[in-house]
Amino acid sequence: MSLPPVFLNCPFDEEYKPLFSALVFTCFACGFRPRSALEDSGKGVMRYERLCKLIEECDFGIHDLSRTEPNKDGLPRFNMPFELGLFLGAQRFGGRRQKRKQTLVMVRSKHVLGKYLSDLAGVDPVAHEADAPKLIRYARDYFVRALAEDARIDGTEAPRLPGAAAINTRFQAFQQTLPDIANAGGFDIDELDPIEAYVDFTFAVADFLKA
Repeated sequence: MSLPPVFLNCPFDEEYKPLFSALVFTCFACGFRPRSALEDSGKGVMRYERLCKLIEECDFGIHDLSRTEPNKDGLPRFNMPFELGLFLGAQRFGGRRQKRKQTLVMVRSKHVLGKYLSDLAGVDPVAHEADAPKLIRYARDYFVRALAEDARIDGTEAPRLPGAAAINTRFQAFQQTLPDIANAGGFDIDELDPIEAYVDFTFAVADFLKA
């Protein structure tokens, strides 16, 4: 049985990398397949079209809006709010499957979303405060709620997920083991970078959890 895909809409930079690693790991640990624009093959299809296709295929979405501040050039980064808008638009105007989309919005700090995205008034984001264990807990709890809602609609029983503490413990073990995983697979450690080598990194996470 294939894993249900979840769209990850996050910053892709060096500072966010530990959080992104934790988020990808949590997806797999909860039985989901993380999908990201980082898996883009770049084979001639417009980026916007690829994003739309990716969002269309994902019934679940985690959106971290913690990088909207101006960069070194004084310009804000709008990719994350834009992709969140695409996801919510698909949910609002799409067909039956699209209307079942479920969304988690995260920010770095509380009470800041309304200052730059007032149209999302009423949405209650969670604040991970750049702390990986908190992010793991929020993502895991979102999956519990999402699976429970799907089970309610389908008249089935939702699967039970491991606790956040257990996932964090396994994530710490994975991080410590990653150099050995890279060596066993014939990789340099940089070749399993969660952002620069996203696809290979996801394979490493999945293999670790299977073992």
